[in-house]
Amino acid sequence: MFTTNVPKFLWGEAVKTATYLINRMNLRVLDNKSPAELLLKSNEFVLSPKVFGCVCFVHDYKNNVGKLDAHAVKCVFVGYSPTQDSASIPTNWKLAKEDPKWKEAMLEEMRALEKNKTWELVDLPPGKQPVGCKWVFTIKHTPEGKVERYKARLVAKGYTQTHGIDYDETFAPVAKMNSVRTLISCDVNLDWNIY
Repeated sequence: MFTTNVPKFLWGEAVKTATYLINRMNLRVLDNKSPAELLLKSNEFVLSPKVFGCVCFVHDYKNNVGKLDAHAVKCVFVGYSPTQDSASIPTNWKLAKEDPKWKEAMLEEMRALEKNKTWELVDLPPGKQPVGCKWVFTIKHTPEGKVERYKARLVAKGYTQTHGIDYDETFAPVAKMNSVRTLISCDVNLDWNIY
């Protein structure tokens, strides 16, 4: 604390942060369980453990923030909030299916995929390996920071593709801003019609 020149008014936060972390460490005298696990029946970290005093970014919930404006404010991490919502995000579908909120989010995603006819079932050609998929879970928040909804997405494991095989089958065209500016300039100067 002395070497990092932390102001004295933050020492209380440092002690609270140390207490928070110690209460979530497994102890041999408690049969490799943590005090939080025994007392609260949960050993979850609201956030993954952070280094006290490290740089962090806090989401800016202002209504008038534009697309190109900064959406976060640079801050210094000084501890964990005792009142923070501890809604945890599952890391796999087995954990998610146990919670009704996440189960409903997965069903909603499956209904949307079926409604949009995202895929069609076909027989796998001999000698081919299918590209797998996995669930990605996120919590959407309102501008005030409250939980708006639980969102589940089913995504393809594109990293499992073999180079040179089926690489050219899917393409998402994205125009560079210089190309868009040039096209608009030609439209104005040459009297083109762009739709």
